[in-house]
Amino acid sequence: MTSLRRAAPALLAGLVVAALPAAAVAWAGVGEPAPGFTLSDAAGRQHRLEDHRGKVVVLVAWSAGCEDSQRYARRLARLAKRTADSGGVVLGLAPSACDTAEAVDAAAKRHGLGFPVLLDPGGRTARALGAVVTPTAWVVDGGGVVRYQGAIDSDPGGARQGATEFLREAVEAVLAGKAPPRPETRPVGTSIR
Repeated sequence: MTSLRRAAPALLAGLVVAALPAAAVAWAGVGEPAPGFTLSDAAGRQHRLEDHRGKVVVLVAWSAGCEDSQRYARRLARLAKRTADSGGVVLGLAPSACDTAEAVDAAAKRHGLGFPVLLDPGGRTARALGAVVTPTAWVVDGGGVVRYQGAIDSDPGGARQGATEFLREAVEAVLAGKAPPRPETRPVGTSIR
């Protein structure tokens, strides 16, 4: 009986880890290769990360049903335009259960996002990148390595002057072949469900 009591915590710990999806246990961090993916947008067109090899790619976990994501829509649309003008690419990942093709398409049009938002059923790709909330952003360099992960800026509400634009700083640095000034920040948002 005593040996069973001593073994129980280890057995339970193993069960907890085994019950979690693989992406919850291991995920791509800064300095590691981004997980490859093939995901469809709301119109059914497939997009693969590897199709953008050689370009800086910004990935954003963005949900049609998330108020935090909605507050960032205009800022992300501006960033997407600047990034495209510099030869980069922005792709949204819609990881939440409420992110149906219809909801994502309607929200992207309503907010004028100007970049594809890919359906990420079950949030597998976003979770493999380490996302737990929407919005969360990553910058992937031309070689497919994650160079930034975290918040879009220091003002989730979008009302403060002088907010630090973490994502913009990271994109500009990686486009210039440099390391971002802050490679990781803490995103604030709505839990992915």
